[in-house]
Amino acid sequence: MGTPATRSDFTALVAQSNLIDVATLDQFLAKHSPAGELDEPPRLAAALVRHKLLTPFQAEQLLQGRWRGFLIGRYKVLAVLGVGGMGKVFLCEHPGMRRQVAIKVLPPKLAADPDTVEAFYNEARALARLDHRNIVHAYDAAKDSGVHYLVLEYVKGRTLEDVVAKDGPLSAHRAIDYLRQAALGLQHAFEAGLVHRDVKPGNFLVTDAGVLKILDLGLARFCTGPESGTGSKPGQVVGTLDYMAPEQALNTGEVDHRADIYSLGATFYYCLTGRPPFGTGTVAQKMLWHQMRTPEPIQKTRGDLPAQLTDIVEKMMAKDPAERFQTADELLAALPSQDILVVEAPPAEQGALDTSLNLDAESPTLTVRHRPAPAPVRERWKPSIGLVAGLCVLLAAAAVAGLYVALRPSSKPQPVPEGGPAAPAPAVRQSQAPVGRKVWLCELPAHDAIVGHGQLGTGGQLGYGNERIVASGQPSPHGISMHPPTNGSATVRYEVQLRAKLFAGTVAVNDTANGQTATPLVFVIKGDGAVKWESKPVRVKEDAQPFQVNVESVSRLELEVHCPGANSHAHAVWLEPALTLK
Repeated sequence: MGTPATRSDFTALVAQSNLIDVATLDQFLAKHSPAGELDEPPRLAAALVRHKLLTPFQAEQLLQGRWRGFLIGRYKVLAVLGVGGMGKVFLCEHPGMRRQVAIKVLPPKLAADPDTVEAFYNEARALARLDHRNIVHAYDAAKDSGVHYLVLEYVKGRTLEDVVAKDGPLSAHRAIDYLRQAALGLQHAFEAGLVHRDVKPGNFLVTDAGVLKILDLGLARFCTGPESGTGSKPGQVVGTLDYMAPEQALNTGEVDHRADIYSLGATFYYCLTGRPPFGTGTVAQKMLWHQMRTPEPIQKTRGDLPAQLTDIVEKMMAKDPAERFQTADELLAALPSQDILVVEAPPAEQGALDTSLNLDAESPTLTVRHRPAPAPVRERWKPSIGLVAGLCVLLAAAAVAGLYVALRPSSKPQPVPEGGPAAPAPAVRQSQAPVGRKVWLCELPAHDAIVGHGQLGTGGQLGYGNERIVASGQPSPHGISMHPPTNGSATVRYEVQLRAKLFAGTVAVNDTANGQTATPLVFVIKGDGAVKWESKPVRVKEDAQPFQVNVESVSRLELEVHCPGANSHAHAVWLEPALTLK
């Protein structure tokens, strides 16, 4: 059937798609279009979307005459989430459990290749062996009507690539938090014998609560056991070149977890500077530079960052695997705590050294610019004769026949404004901080947030649209909002890696719903699992209560709001909660 021209055509497509049963569709039309108000297919489709009987994606497909493919196995397709190196990813829903999942589908052309199918199921087996909060979970893998698909945990959030593109390079505080979470997830994978082989900014997802998840194990390889096949053909180079370890470009099938350490370093080079280590050049040039060239030092454009952090990232990108951190656990042990994060950036001077990335002036060869070169961080790795010979063969083949590289789609490089990448918002400075200085809790990453409605509100946001936190007529620019469910609790956790002495603020209900709630709310503060403070019941704005809690030995701070009854309108808010440093 072609594009629907009449209401009858459209309803016939809907019936064929099995998205809405005929009885439900007839009832909808009788109620909302008794006199034929929705006779035109676009108007009918829009009405079905408004009443949540169709999703925008489903309506768009039906209006184009497409009614097949809305079911993958027993899952209903709601939307397209994206396209990865191993196929399309759809947002789907289990019809019985109403649970939303992400389903990766292998395209028919790739499904005809046995090696690709093997790699696809290799990813499923890889994920099945992993169970960690920083790795996306896999639920199922199957074949239905000739379609190979993988059912994954659906996580709302943004990739690190998107975070940097929208917010700018990360502060030291956020970088250390995300780097720590990434290392924890990779260490779990390493302990299972797994090498990711495609670590890059686009394969890390950050949720609204600040939890980082590792995505896309489509190139994963087990170092030991019967599942050690790579799923790639001899001579292919697999991975994403902007973040690929030198040894991976020469022999993809033989890399170990230290290649992931290099790629993680390159990923956080991007997160701190806004660009990959070698963001321009041809495929062959980039391969050569990863082997032979040292990236521009991070401190050159990010003097606000502590050397301890930038040295760690640069060590991760050592050319020689033996000079990197040998495990993610080693990396975790080296990461600084957030109480020694940021050194004061020196004031700008007239005639200071130009730190802009002048892409036009930079030669693709190894020539040096006519300005003082920064001191090297460490002695350069001298590649072996065999490595150089292998690289020369590879580059020669590229020059003669065109380099055949089975690369994942690389993220498009972000434009860098004149004067270098935009500086991020100032990080929380704890180094040499004066005694008694405050750190707003909203400046720390929130973890495992659970709310009944909307989302966790931070930085004065209520968690609903653009509404702000206001209590008794006074705004709270650093406030936190948590809307507990009926007969339930809202919770959030913060890792307090600061030399903190006190945690103080005020609990209240927001001025929305006239500053009152039908059921009194109870606010609880926990430190390392133990209750540190509990409020009296808060029902109206006059019940607002200040708190001050000793947190000298606390490393994990948890905020809870309990609602023992109905709570359909009021918002629980923490007004100006702050940690006071020692």
